Amino acid sequence: MRLYLAGGLVLIVVAGTTVVTTLARQPATTAPPPPAPPSPTPESAASVLSRADDLARDGQWEAAVLTYDEASRLAPESPVAPTRASTALLYARRYQDALDYAEHAVKLDARSSAAHAALALAANWNGDTERAQSEARRAAELDSTNALAHAYVAEAAADQFRLADAEAALKRAQALAPDDPEVLRVSGYLLEQQQDYAAAVAEYERAIEQRPRWVHLYVQLGHALRVLHRYDEAVDAFVRGAALAPADPRPEAGLGATYFDQEDYAAAIDHFQRATAIDPAYPTGWGQLANIYYQRRDYQRAQPLYEKAIELERDRARNASYRTALGWIYLGNRQADQAREQFTRALEQSPGLAGAREGLVRLGNR
Repeated sequence: MRLYLAGGLVLIVVAGTTVVTTLARQPATTAPPPPAPPSPTPESAASVLSRADDLARDGQWEAAVLTYDEASRLAPESPVAPTRASTALLYARRYQDALDYAEHAVKLDARSSAAHAALALAANWNGDTERAQSEARRAAELDSTNALAHAYVAEAAADQFRLADAEAALKRAQALAPDDPEVLRVSGYLLEQQQDYAAAVAEYERAIEQRPRWVHLYVQLGHALRVLHRYDEAVDAFVRGAALAPADPRPEAGLGATYFDQEDYAAAIDHFQRATAIDPAYPTGWGQLANIYYQRRDYQRAQPLYEKAIELERDRARNASYRTALGWIYLGNRQADQAREQFTRALEQSPGLAGAREGLVRLGNR
């Protein structure tokens, strides 16, 4: 017997006789569908909050804020996410937003020490040192172990020129969290107020060891080095800050100030102009450009720059210094009423400002 396949037929030859039959086809079998993947488990608010904290530690402030917002949507009654987002917004230089978030956090939980501390910092950086002092003290009352509450009491007191009170509050913060980067930042700031710039540099360097991608720490380090005339190191600090955040105008302004100190006015003007180009709402760039032209007695150029800086500047001491210079320009232009207004407002912001007092005395003799 022989078998031959011909298409769908089978030819069977047996002893010369051919038998035709068909090759039965087995019905096709359908494979069972793969099991459906398990539904993703919704991420918890705590997990999202942890991601946001990681972004903040890395200095990715805008991304951190968005992630804190996500955590807030998952836990809308908790003050934790808006509290931490407030600080991230400050470091992103979104000062009014930071204040709004901190106020919202306090509304969610009026007994949250962390929320009151965040509100203290936001108020201070918005120029309201009285409110900052009140909120920081409230934060410390609610939780005496909150190191940041004591640190922000110290920062507000330093801004009010109450250095002994600031030092006492800072010691309480340091006893609780000596290596916290915020405590170290405030310590460096207070040391600058006490004109101990070498010690301030050491504190900023310690803070940078903890948070190597926080741009504002490089800016503060650079300025302390600049005052010590350690210009090459100051330039290095500002350049490192600029590399971390090219869209931040502060390192460029720091470079401008460093070159200004060395009387390289062309380089200084270039860097201050870069700062204003990066962020036209950044007051320091305008104010420092005005200072250069004022020093060079180019008052016609200085005047509109001071006016712009005054409009934007939230820091009371800097605003007062700009007003004083503008007052003297007005005085030289025989604009007595405008000069008197600037000197008066400068003294409201900074009562010890000698230049403003001298200006009013000069006006009194006319």
